[in-house]
Amino acid sequence: MSKTNHAGAPVASALPVAPSPPHLTTRVAAHTPGPWEVHSSFPWIVVPASDVRKHVGGAADPEVEAQGYCKQIASEAPTEYPEFHRSRVVKGEAEANARLIAAAPELVEALKAALPSLHWANTHGSRCEEDIAKAKAALAKAGAE
Repeated sequence: MSKTNHAGAPVASALPVAPSPPHLTTRVAAHTPGPWEVHSSFPWIVVPASDVRKHVGGAADPEVEAQGYCKQIASEAPTEYPEFHRSRVVKGEAEANARLIAAAPELVEALKAALPSLHWANTHGSRCEEDIAKAKAALAKAGAE
């Protein structure tokens, strides 16, 4: 006897589903470990602190690139530098964004370090539930729960 839906139409039986091929599996990547800095010559580019004096760009040889060129974590060239790419961000805003992004690893670590104190204060008379919830939400958004 075949199965039917609520309208009486035949319904296919459940078939086994093959697992997705590894190259199609979605994984959450880890971020580039901190500390991060704003590049010394291009103040809108965020790089690992160890790359702050390396060249911006790339090289055909992967080994040369790894040794001499920075890994760009974030970059938004301001409108004053159209040779990098189109942007609607002005120079000061691009530089401020880069400073904030560069501080992200330290901000995450500071928030993680503050949570135990917030929990302690919450259990000893302070009303910190909202602050704890905000801290946990920010850490979750950063993927650093």
